[in-house]
Amino acid sequence: GQDPKLIQMQANRQAAIAIMLGDPAGARRHIQSVPHGDFGKGYSYGARWGSFITGLSYIWEGQGLLCEEVLRPALGSADADLGRRHPLSCMIAALLAAAAYECDRVDEASELLANRLDVLERVGTPETALLGYRTAARIAAAKGVEHRALDLLEMLYAVGVARNLPRLCVASLGEQVRMHAGRFRSETCRALVQRIDEIVA
Repeated sequence: GQDPKLIQMQANRQAAIAIMLGDPAGARRHIQSVPHGDFGKGYSYGARWGSFITGLSYIWEGQGLLCEEVLRPALGSADADLGRRHPLSCMIAALLAAAAYECDRVDEASELLANRLDVLERVGTPETALLGYRTAARIAAAKGVEHRALDLLEMLYAVGVARNLPRLCVASLGEQVRMHAGRFRSETCRALVQRIDEIVA
């Protein structure tokens, strides 16, 4: 039979592609088709990636509770085995923080992201960098520290420029529009929307 580690890696790849093609349920089917068991260190790393992709598929669908169910144990073991600032730990934490924030657990979301944003900025997948910064900005706004929230969104924009990921720039501007719209600043919103149009064009 084939090496379980290779089967897992192949399933992870197919699942990641399914998510990009807008098929989160298909992504989970790929991951679920893999044999489970304790096949050693190399395998458990791939299995954690599988959990990450499953969690991401649930976030895509707005299913925060299912995301948490999958990712809580994965983060516990990733933090313990790989360390809190390992890229995979940070990426799992970004998804969990987004889910926690959606469930109004602002302090928990904040703790999950603490000391991890710089790792996401450098080596996180685009989704996790986006979710990490956007969630951190929403937390700051929820705590009434608006200037900090806008700083974080500017940083997200800068990550988009540095890594040549225009959708991070668009996400940053979109979130800024959301914040200013909540304060009825129509001029600022118009200017931001214009910047979004320019990027999209």
